Amino acid sequence: MALQVFGRMNESKALDTISFNFAIRACGNADKWEKAIDLFIMMQKVKVRSDAIGGNTAISACEKVGEWEQALCLFGVMAQGKVETDIVTFNTLISACEKANRWEKALQLLAVSAHRKVQADMITFSAVIKACQKGGEFEQAFQLFSVVVQTMVELDVILFSTAISACRKAEI
Repeated sequence: MALQVFGRMNESKALDTISFNFAIRACGNADKWEKAIDLFIMMQKVKVRSDAIGGNTAISACEKVGEWEQALCLFGVMAQGKVETDIVTFNTLISACEKANRWEKALQLLAVSAHRKVQADMITFSAVIKACQKGGEFEQAFQLFSVVVQTMVELDVILFSTAISACRKAEI
């Protein structure tokens, strides 16, 4: 239904960032990740300003169905189109890598976020620690947890649970 409305708007040339983002979300909710990506890319082709909301929504559609490589490609498209990325972008990408057992990529994305001066949060660190844990990199998970404990003011239950689970599996 949402895509039908979007199609009618397209015919009348009434498309804008909000309508594209709405259509991208509808595709993501329907597990149509390929269409979500197509719509995000179409925004740039038809000169509609793409934003982090649309990009993050399309990345989330990929993450939801395990298409971590497509999520990373979309991240590249965002960079090429000079679309601003934010902590939601990185958290979604890291979550996609964690679900795909790609702990190395999760760590790389954490480093990229720091390089771009995007402040990591508890969700970020929890996802990276969980990715390391799932990848059997328990020492890496514990080292990262140690850094977080030393640098973060507020720690949450999810982060502690993830770290405890990693320690238990590593028999630390």
